[in-house]
Amino acid sequence: RAKDSTKTIKKLCGVEGADCEKIALYGASGGAGIAAKVIETGKLPVAGFLSAIFGPQFFPSFGPAKPLYLGDILPSVNPHPCFLDVLSPTPTGLPNYLQKLDKSKVRSVISARDDYFGNPLPGNDAAAIAPVAALQQIWTQQACADLDCIQSEGEGYFVVPTGTFGEEPYTIPSIRCCDPHSNFFNPIDGFFPGGTGTVGGTAEWQSLKAFTWLIDTAFAE
Repeated sequence: RAKDSTKTIKKLCGVEGADCEKIALYGASGGAGIAAKVIETGKLPVAGFLSAIFGPQFFPSFGPAKPLYLGDILPSVNPHPCFLDVLSPTPTGLPNYLQKLDKSKVRSVISARDDYFGNPLPGNDAAAIAPVAALQQIWTQQACADLDCIQSEGEGYFVVPTGTFGEEPYTIPSIRCCDPHSNFFNPIDGFFPGGTGTVGGTAEWQSLKAFTWLIDTAFAE
């Protein structure tokens, strides 16, 4: 998929009027892993990367009967082989994509209750949330005591605390989500809020500020 994505971007760059001297990438969930693999190839001039609801580890299966939890295996073993091989040979080593892109060009946002990328329950206590933050520290090569690890220039990671947005199952016309991972994108008060108030949200972790940072970073003079 990374190869296909790279080919597609190159084709788009061939369109008259397209300027691909610098490229900004955004990926969500597994798409962020694919974007990281695109960066890793070094075939595109990626100058900024925004990652959402993703961490460099994966449950070996999904659904209520997940047989193995990240809290049990991080960071003692290599990533599960069903995943994307986004890490270097050791779990605490530099992620492969960061060998091509400086960490100052990376921003990541995720829910503290994300049960695909860190939270084993999903739970609300510190022990359940800790693996989410640990994965983000590996993923961005930033480390903070707080869940908000956005640096002075906007790079880093933000693990959004429990209760910040609607995380429980909800139903609105044409949209139904059923877990904390998916509900990060709920259109009411999640990453892409648009129903009321400022479209894109005003919080540091929401889309307006995140994409503003991405564009400013990638296309800075």
